[in-house]
Amino acid sequence: MNNQQNKRGANVNRKRGIQNNNNNNKNNNKKNVGKANGPVKGRRNLNKNNRNKGNKGKPIQKEKPKSAEDLDMEMDSYWFKAGKGPDPLQAKLDREMDEYQNARNENNNENEENNDENEEENNEEQE
Repeated sequence: MNNQQNKRGANVNRKRGIQNNNNNNKNNNKKNVGKANGPVKGRRNLNKNNRNKGNKGKPIQKEKPKSAEDLDMEMDSYWFKAGKGPDPLQAKLDREMDEYQNARNENNNENEENNDENEEENNEEQE
């Protein structure tokens, strides 16, 4: 247990760039070949003010709550995969096409009514 704590402490000190003065440690006998003396590059700032900056300014993206239409679509796709019910994507496309046609027909009817009224007014003015 004590040996494990010593290893952990040695690792922490190594990361912080502190030399280990323990002569009993086997790692002390090895030479640091190819390693620079001093603190490890990219060492975190351990000040109290900077400890809790884990995401480093990246905005946290919370999931938006699903709307009733999204939930209905998920349920329909579940039933379609189970072999019960129509394809929800096809049904959605059909609904959108029907809405588009209805809106287009309403606009055409309004334009025809306006044209009829304008023609009647023009005819009355000419008489």
